Amino acid sequence: MKKQIKSKWQPMNPDLVMYNGKIVTVDNDFSITEAIAIKDNRIYGVGLSSDMKNLSGEKTELIDLNGATVLPGINDAHCHLNGFGLERPPFLVDLAYPLIKSLEDIRKTTAAKIAEVGIGKWISGWGWDRGFLAEFKDKPQSWPTRYDIDPVSPDNPVVYSEFSGHTCLVNSKVLEIAGINRDTPNPENGIIQRDASGEPTGILFETAAGMMRELVPPPTEAERKTGILNAMAELNSLGITCVTEPGLNADQIRIYTNLYNQGKFTLRVNCMVMGGPSLNAVKQILDNVGTCTGFGNEWLRISGLKLLADGIPPSKTAFMYEDYLGGGHGKLLVDGKTDEERYDMLISMIKYANARDFQVGIHVTGDRGIDACVDGYIAALAEHPWDARHYTIHTDYVTLKCMKRMAKHNIGANIQSAIKWTIGNLMVGIVGEKRAAYHWPLKSLFDAGVRVSNSSDASVTYPDWRQGVESAVLRKDKATGNVLGAYECISVEQAIRSYTINGAWQDHQDNVRGSIEVGKLADFTIIGDDILSIDPNRIHEIPVLYTIVDGKIVYKNLKY
Repeated sequence: MKKQIKSKWQPMNPDLVMYNGKIVTVDNDFSITEAIAIKDNRIYGVGLSSDMKNLSGEKTELIDLNGATVLPGINDAHCHLNGFGLERPPFLVDLAYPLIKSLEDIRKTTAAKIAEVGIGKWISGWGWDRGFLAEFKDKPQSWPTRYDIDPVSPDNPVVYSEFSGHTCLVNSKVLEIAGINRDTPNPENGIIQRDASGEPTGILFETAAGMMRELVPPPTEAERKTGILNAMAELNSLGITCVTEPGLNADQIRIYTNLYNQGKFTLRVNCMVMGGPSLNAVKQILDNVGTCTGFGNEWLRISGLKLLADGIPPSKTAFMYEDYLGGGHGKLLVDGKTDEERYDMLISMIKYANARDFQVGIHVTGDRGIDACVDGYIAALAEHPWDARHYTIHTDYVTLKCMKRMAKHNIGANIQSAIKWTIGNLMVGIVGEKRAAYHWPLKSLFDAGVRVSNSSDASVTYPDWRQGVESAVLRKDKATGNVLGAYECISVEQAIRSYTINGAWQDHQDNVRGSIEVGKLADFTIIGDDILSIDPNRIHEIPVLYTIVDGKIVYKNLKY
């Protein structure tokens, strides 16, 4: 009889083994396990604690998770990281709720800033939301005006961006500097709000708002870099490991590249090149960029082209089939004198980018605007088919019919659950209760088979994915606590997918990140409660314990 050879086990020496946890893999089966082994920057093993510990060698670091939950690294699939770093103190005045609850709060804050910087200096701020200003509760058709801030700022130009970034409030000093008066025409794709007598009120929408922000002295390159690094650190503290940075110009991409080359990245950045309002503008940009979707590496890459198709529902600039309460239905914000000309222009822009192997993500919120974008995607892919994964950004009022078309043609939907939470009650006064409830139909999108990626759109909302998950699951309004459209609530599992694997799919990276599977990048978000079983009303309270990017701890919560 042959002697039986005893099995031998040789340690494989991973760098790190995390065990005794709840590992939510977000694989195809959404399977749950106990431990992970990491070697270099990759996932080396996934399974039982005993098996993963058996892989360890003398140099392996062991972390006992003590029952903590591990998710794939959170992906904020639409986050203005560069802007988020600069649109907060010390660079800008913080005008967000709950710091600002009234016009009087805005006046006091403005006066304090002027006392700090001196007479004659520019004052910039970000984040006011009329839905949370005491004077405008239950008055969705009303807006603040320059006369509300003029008394405290007669000699300082003041530019205050609303939380969405699509609207600005400026004082009379800015209008004087800009040369805007009752005879000034609206700029292309912008609106200068006027009172009953025809005088500018100080509220400006879309491109008109952009013109006001361009008057403000720009930040220095050093300030931009500081802002980006501060933003990366803050997002790491929230458990975020990757962002899609939408709408960058060449100089901003250069600054990101410089920071990466200096070894300062602590999260992954997918850059969208900013397009323009016409085919000529898109041609000029893409003909000179010298690359296409996918250029770069797993830390910094070009993901696609961003276009702007319409505005936003709260400002009544989203392109809708049905009129808003009080009238108006918006329009496409691309060049053209008629709806037909603008539609044709949008289609031509999409086709041109697609033919050059650029993924296209389009800011579009109204149902009529979304249909136009999807028309363009389908037409472009018919002429030049490839795995483009074009997608609509925001996707507020997508119709059930359009969802089916999107799923059939592999067109994604990028959404922002936290914005739904923020403006839900306000929308009742803009579009009525029925349409406000339907706003962001997430369950219908999932049921139709559309790939849904979730995001903050920071600085529009604070980039806390936990609030985004909670909002997607509950659909509660921030101001009132009312549930708006319970029939469109999604499960926690679906919400987690929207912040992990679906965002990776959007950026053509689901083969290397987005789930906890062997061979993928070692990016993890470790949290202190079981997100799958906790009361959904408490998801926003779950502490982030660790954030790991590329196998390295970039954030550790010292409170735990």
